[in-house]
Amino acid sequence: MNRNIDALIDRISKLGVNTVYLQAFADPDGDGTADAVYFPNRRIPMRADLFSRVSWQLMSRTKTEVYAWMPMLAVNAGKGYEYVTDHRTQMPDPAHYLRLSPYNEKNRKLLEDLYEDLAFHARFNGIIFHDDGLLTDNEGKIAPGKRSEEQYRREAVQKEQDLIKHGERLKTAALNYSFNGLEQMKTTRNLYAGVITDKNQQKWFAQSLPAFVKHYDYTAIMAMPYMENEAAIDSLQAAEWLKGLVTTVQNSGLPSEKIVFELQTVNWRSERPLPAGEITNWLHILRQAGVQNIGYYPDNVHTNQPPIQQMKPVLDQFQ
Repeated sequence: MNRNIDALIDRISKLGVNTVYLQAFADPDGDGTADAVYFPNRRIPMRADLFSRVSWQLMSRTKTEVYAWMPMLAVNAGKGYEYVTDHRTQMPDPAHYLRLSPYNEKNRKLLEDLYEDLAFHARFNGIIFHDDGLLTDNEGKIAPGKRSEEQYRREAVQKEQDLIKHGERLKTAALNYSFNGLEQMKTTRNLYAGVITDKNQQKWFAQSLPAFVKHYDYTAIMAMPYMENEAAIDSLQAAEWLKGLVTTVQNSGLPSEKIVFELQTVNWRSERPLPAGEITNWLHILRQAGVQNIGYYPDNVHTNQPPIQQMKPVLDQFQ
């Protein structure tokens, strides 16, 4: 264990990154829903007591800020809890994460307890909310019967605000035991790129870039071309997609210092790591466009993926 932590510290130090999004929940089956967590708590199983140890080592031995990567809704709490359901089937939609309903008080208490327990047992600089904070146009509070486009839009805006308020409650719960004050506990929210490139997706997922930029310290756009495009694309198409996304974001006029472009280092469709040259090319595209904040996921210390030798010279250009 100590060797693994030392290897991680060495890697982070060599890369020179200033922020690490450290996963605090366990998802062993890879379905995006937390089945356990990496800290002691009152609510769901603890897979291992790792988060506090790794977070403290990163904060004390490097110049890195650590954000606890936590779910907003996607927790498998077992029976006795109300989950988000599709109004057409009255069942959870298998196309999306299994999520606890944010409108149920018992659910909210469980989630708030998890954040409180995390802060009690660990030290960290901020929270990054998982990409599970969504309610589709057939989930959550919606009007019965046939709805107009305007009704869809109003419902999406309201659900978006409901989820933002839910996130504030989770942050407040963490602050009960955090060493951070209200202004020091920073928050980041993940955002699907499709919400930016396709305006219809704002009402499909109850998310929007302007609202996120307004309410969170940072918005991490999942700038992941091979995940967003359902059809197979090649590296040239992926690069053009990224350029288009950056242009759209920059044309929005929103403050660039509050936006992070988060790249993928693995093609999850083929389950293979992406070539280092493709990742660094994306970084060059972002640098040339004047992007200030960049990130990538995942980083594998054991396999040196992506390779430090190729990544560090490009990352240094963002310092």
